[in-house]
Amino acid sequence: MFPDIENLPPVAIELVQAHVDRKIALQIAKKAWAFVTPDKLPPADTYPDFAAYVAEKIEMSFSASGVKNQGGYVIEAIRENYQDEWVRKEREVRAEKAKEQELEDAEETFLIRRNNILRQAIQADPTLIEKAAERVETYHPRRRLEEYDTATEAYRESTMVKVAIEEAIAEHFCYDKLAPILQNYQDEKARILTNR
Repeated sequence: MFPDIENLPPVAIELVQAHVDRKIALQIAKKAWAFVTPDKLPPADTYPDFAAYVAEKIEMSFSASGVKNQGGYVIEAIRENYQDEWVRKEREVRAEKAKEQELEDAEETFLIRRNNILRQAIQADPTLIEKAAERVETYHPRRRLEEYDTATEAYRESTMVKVAIEEAIAEHFCYDKLAPILQNYQDEKARILTNR
């Protein structure tokens, strides 16, 4: 459908697919922000990059009324920084949802890795459960622990105790093994939160 676009920069590919002439699409991609009329440039922190700016203008072309030439509309929208609050808000909502999903995925990956390390540590040394149980000080898990004959039994049968014991193992017995994955998780979280 769009011949000869494989060698174009991603922004130019998007533009060609939005019916912008190939040469103009390449020119826009190469000039980037310099293509925008200087007094129409958005504030520096408005868009994460030029590609996001172009994507917004392309999206606007789909909802603009009376547009007979989509490619021409997109070119002018980029050059003159057309604004559409509805499109902008929709994009912001989608971006926020994507960010929330990324954060959830990062947390889930962290928990899977953390739980694997804890499980391996317990398999290598089953006495860790008893040792960690001695360090559980939180009121409800402590009371629950006392209802069982052994900490291992409580660990197997009570989710509350299991969580408390795993926290104690993580903090007191596996800190060195968990530190790199915790750091990785914190770095990933920071990256997601700082990216717009």
